[in-house]
Formats: sequence, C-alpha cells, structure tokens
Amino acid sequence: MVNYDEYKLNLKEYAIFILIFIFLALFISYILYHKVLPALFFVLVFSRTKEKVKKYLVDKRRKELLEQFKDLLFNLATALSTKASMKEAIGESKGNILLIYGDKSVLYKELDYMYKKMMLEDDVEVLKDFAVRAGIDDISDFVQIYASCKYTGANLIYAMNKAASVIIDKMTIEKEINEMIRRKKYEGMVILIMPILILFLLNISAADYVLILYTSIYGNVLMTTVIVSYIGIYELIERITKVKV
Repeated sequence: MVNYDEYKLNLKEYAIFILIFIFLALFISYILYHKVLPALFFVLVFSRTKEKVKKYLVDKRRKELLEQFKDLLFNLATALSTKASMKEAIGESKGNILLIYGDKSVLYKELDYMYKKMMLEDDVEVLKDFAVRAGIDDISDFVQIYASCKYTGANLIYAMNKAASVIIDKMTIEKEINEMIRRKKYEGMVILIMPILILFLLNISAADYVLILYTSIYGNVLMTTVIVSYIGIYELIERITKVKV
C-alpha cells in the first residue's frame, strides 16, 4: 500500500514537470543573458528541483489525508457507539467518505485496503501499519488511544469521542498556523520573483536601457551572481518557513 513518505511521479506528471522546467530554464536564460545556451546549466539543479516537487506533492497528499481523517473520526466514533467492531466501523465510514470525497480520494482507498485487511488480521495491527505509513502524529495518537482502550478494557466510546474532539481541535489550530506560514512563504516568493519580472518588462519596453547588462562581461557576471543569490535566498525562505507544528 501507499508509503506516504514517498511519491513517484506518474508519466503525465513527469512530462508536465519536464516541460515546465525546460520553459523556465529557457525563459530565465534569455532574460538574464539574451542567450539560450546558458539554459543547459540548469541541468545541474534538475534532480534537486524534482526532489522539491516530489516533497511538495508528499506534503500535499498528507494534508489531504489529514483533512479527510478529521471527518473520519466522527464517523468512527458514531459507529463504535453502536457496539460495532472497528472493522464494521471502517466499513460504514468508507461509504460516508466515498460520498464526501469520491473513490479517488486518498482516505477512501486507504479505508478500502484496511477493511479488507482486517478480515485477515487484527484491527489494531492494521491501524498501526496505517499510522506508520502515514507518518502523522494525530493518526498515531488516535491508534494508540484505540489500542489502549481495547487491551485495557477502558471506556472505548468516551475515550474515542474525547480523543476525536481533542485531535480535531489540534488539527484546526495547526491548519490556522500553517495557513499563516503559507501566506508568508508566498509573500517571500513574490518578492523573490519581482526583480525578474521587472527585468522582463524592461526588456520589452526599454531594451536600450538594459542593453549594457547583456553586452559586457560585467553584466554577465552580475547576472550569474543574481542566479546564485536567488538559489541561496530560496533555500533561506524554505528554512525560515519550515516550522513543525
């Protein structure tokens, strides 16, 4: 089943990535040098860029899973309150998740897999496997609470409802914090991209004004310094906005 720490680009995604990468390499090369040949140097950052894209897709998929898991919690709590087993609760919840998110959603596929697996294996072990693959603290906390209640004979319904409430509150706070971080990150990216856009507009409206940048060795050195600086600034923005909630 899916390992949420990894993401493999399919053929369509890989083709789109390559086309966008080539376009940006040619565009930046022309804007900074008025030549196409320097675009070949972007091959040096191809692998790094691909890993960045895959990491973005991994994070995006995890966010989708966590958002859908929040809806699952109430469904499970309701189903378990009727004395249903976890397997039966997963089966009932699967239908609700299907109606809300569709059969292509991350969680629906996961629930379908877990439901079938619970017919052959202990439900706690199946849930633990899901928590390990997901790598999300909230899911791990939920599984740990369920396992503790099942093995100790504690009040499962009360614990599940309380856990669902606490986890959902935590998710809501995390979502607000992540939204603020995302906005600040986008602001930084806009500031980073703005000089390139200004240079592009100057090339269109006042080409003579920036001609010296493309006809002298000093201009070429300056443009190369710009590229190196941009890479460093981007990495700095990534580090600053990388906050684990």
